[in-house]
Amino acid sequence: DDADGLEVTEFKFANPNAQRSFPIFFNFDVDSPSMLPENNVNHESWNSSDVLVTPAGSQTPTVFATASTMGLLSTDIVDGLAVYDVDNDGVVDPGSDVAVFSLRKGSPSLGVAGRGGDIFVTDFQGFSELYVKYSDLGLLSTDELDALDVDFRSGTSMEYGLVVTAIPEPTALAVLAGISLLALRRR
Repeated sequence: DDADGLEVTEFKFANPNAQRSFPIFFNFDVDSPSMLPENNVNHESWNSSDVLVTPAGSQTPTVFATASTMGLLSTDIVDGLAVYDVDNDGVVDPGSDVAVFSLRKGSPSLGVAGRGGDIFVTDFQGFSELYVKYSDLGLLSTDELDALDVDFRSGTSMEYGLVVTAIPEPTALAVLAGISLLALRRR
């Protein structure tokens, strides 16, 4: 097998026998034997454009997000991958969770203008868009981006317009709305 992308939300040097408390996200290269149903424990057919997850406490990968939730085709090949699972539960929440990724040269979703060094972003609602152009990274149009990582710390403003902000609990939102209404009424 050949894993192309990898996202680990926590990195700890721990007892190898200890229970892992965080999910691990990854995708396979197009030629990996585990993508065939007869070679994986779930007997599922996976694509290189699917994001897989091995949930906390498990050794069995499952599909976190399909190619279509990322706005990709099943024949696209994801190279670099970074995933932000807001609640860290290993279950995709479209509109909340975010991934940035690169595609291998020749992936159909790149079209004529896309390059293997471009970085795309998705919130798993069935589409993705260009996030960073290869030239903004100082790469040549012929370069490939095989790995990437993003610091998804809460409240951190990311260059190129992506801001990750923690969502308060619904009761906190109601209190904030009430405070906003009071502020508006006083004016």
